[in-house]
Amino acid sequence: MGLSPEPAPAAPAVTADRPWLGTVLLVMAATAVSQGFARFTYAFVLPAMKDDLLGSYGTAGLLGAANLGAYSLAVLMVTARPPHSDPARVIKAGLAGSCIGLLLMTVATTSWMLLVGMCIVGACGALIWIPASGIVAATAPGARRGLAYGLMIMGVGLGITLSGLLTGAVQAVRGDGAWREVWAAVTVIAVLVLLLVGVGLRPMTTQLTVSVRGWRALRGAFPVARICWCYGFYGIGFSIFVSYLVAGLRDAGLSSGEANRAYSLLGLASIVSAVLLGRLSDHWHRSRTLAGAILVTGLCAAATTVVAGPGPLTAVAVLFGLVMTGIGSVIAAYLSDELPAVEVTAVLGAATLALGLAQFVAPPVGGWLADRTGSFTVTFLVAGAAQVVSFVLAWTLPSTRAVARLKVTDPSQ
Repeated sequence: MGLSPEPAPAAPAVTADRPWLGTVLLVMAATAVSQGFARFTYAFVLPAMKDDLLGSYGTAGLLGAANLGAYSLAVLMVTARPPHSDPARVIKAGLAGSCIGLLLMTVATTSWMLLVGMCIVGACGALIWIPASGIVAATAPGARRGLAYGLMIMGVGLGITLSGLLTGAVQAVRGDGAWREVWAAVTVIAVLVLLLVGVGLRPMTTQLTVSVRGWRALRGAFPVARICWCYGFYGIGFSIFVSYLVAGLRDAGLSSGEANRAYSLLGLASIVSAVLLGRLSDHWHRSRTLAGAILVTGLCAAATTVVAGPGPLTAVAVLFGLVMTGIGSVIAAYLSDELPAVEVTAVLGAATLALGLAQFVAPPVGGWLADRTGSFTVTFLVAGAAQVVSFVLAWTLPSTRAVARLKVTDPSQ
């Protein structure tokens, strides 16, 4: 990040000529493409792609890791040197690149073409996700930021859910091996969203593109490291829990259908999680909302080791889903309360990188523990312990702008 003798200016107030909800919904559509359709459709069509082109799940795993690696590298680059161009333009460029990557995956005839396409999609996902946080911070009123970030992150859950429904609908017509047709349909959706965002997402003010404080000055004024560690430890517990929930439920005596049903209900609950917790944080203390939600996820992870029966275990899964995605929306809202919009983009990028690294490292460790112990008890207890550490870090986050004061002083209210 560049150095500036003056702190970056505060986020601009919402004005009548920039309705905040319309802008947030456009950002939500963009994130649904980049973080939902483009990323998670791969899981639904993977068996067909393996049989037709990849040849092994080992190759498939390498492609998935390449996608995550390209995304993480792009997050690192955007965070270290935020682009000085209009963030709305960056999002549009990310959507255009995603369309190119998805098209390449649709017509791929070799695993190398798939690799290039997935890397493009992964890197362009960061070009959408990171600037999106700054746009929401600059657009949404202070007393509605939790709701606004909840809507933005809700796009991810909707994208995941719709990608599953889309895959099922296409393969019901074209057969179980129809993976190209699925990617073609996703490409069409991405192009439509690109056209919608290209027309509807207006340029932002220059207040989002000014120089920001250097990392040393920023860390001296704000607990950047604590936010990153908090999100990182949450990522450890989250990734272990969602990676091994179905296997853990089967290990606890549930049938395959019961375990899959519990996981599906967790996914459905996660769609409303971001808006639910985001709106709650608009009315309550941000860091207390964040800490409480993280503690619930830790208790859910621990509960799977002592609760028995399909009903109680399904209830635990649903409860986890009800707070799962909302944690990200509350963190983003907290940052936008405390920092200028341009610095929200930088700090959230650093926290997102910490989350990504945790998700990359934790599942193999959780699987190794399950193999060594012969059950998922220790695995889920480790997940719960990581969430407890995250809870403590969240509870101790300082707050310089109470929601009550935002409601009084925000000129947009």
